[in-house]
Amino acid sequence: MTKWPTKLLSELSSTVDYGVTASATQEDTGVRFLRITDIQDGTVDWNTVPFCKCAPKSIAEKELKSGDIVFARTGATTPKQPLPL
Repeated sequence: MTKWPTKLLSELSSTVDYGVTASATQEDTGVRFLRITDIQDGTVDWNTVPFCKCAPKSIAEKELKSGDIVFARTGATTPKQPLPL
């Protein structure tokens, strides 16, 4: 088991934001909607991640970028390993 160093969240991030609230759809809107259940074994198969209909402002503000940290607040998958983006 990998031992992760302990850090304050403020040492790793300038902001902590809640993601977008939307419904997933199979209709290709051009915007993928990552759910915590889409993270399996430390990776994401982006071909299986559904889409969502989101306002352009939400996309601009909430789009995941390299270096972002994604974690679950609740649910059965909360103890999963972090996903590097």
